[in-house]
Amino acid sequence: FDFIILAVLIFIALIFAAMASVRLARRILEPLESLAMSARRIKDGDLSARAIPGDHSLGETALLVEDFNAMAERLQDMASDMTLWNATIAHELRTPLTILKGRLQGMIDGVFEPDEKSLRALVLQVDSLARLVEDLRTVTLADSGHLDLRLQPIRLKDEIERLAEALEQELKQDGFELRLHLSDTRVSADAMRIRQVL
Repeated sequence: FDFIILAVLIFIALIFAAMASVRLARRILEPLESLAMSARRIKDGDLSARAIPGDHSLGETALLVEDFNAMAERLQDMASDMTLWNATIAHELRTPLTILKGRLQGMIDGVFEPDEKSLRALVLQVDSLARLVEDLRTVTLADSGHLDLRLQPIRLKDEIERLAEALEQELKQDGFELRLHLSDTRVSADAMRIRQVL
């Protein structure tokens, strides 16, 4: 009789243990399945995919999911930064190319005289293009993504006047008059970056 009672108790205990094991396995597997599904979505290009953390009491599993989500967030941020960077570079390249094309076409059509002042302005735009190409190379090789600055003492007035000369004809064609009121200031700056900003 005692043996039968013991067998029944063991059987009941096994049922409860099996039920507890299934519940625990489900708690562990749910975040891992979510992690696997999110990894597949990221592999397919969906960088917004995130795994569901599940029960935080699971310790290592919850930490794994959190680390995965942090990595996915960083990948998404890097992709956004790269898109923005590409758009910025395209814009920066378009400006000197448009000026070069317009000025050269104007010289071919006889609108502009190819005098020394005009040619110097074109050389300035070529310098801008060369620097941008160098920036692209630097950014591609550098992990930090920061552009280098070549700081040196410059007369800010000279840089502004040089850029104004390059843009003056295009502004006049569009009906604008450029007037400069500049004070003569020496600063430590990157002349090319100053021209880019302007």
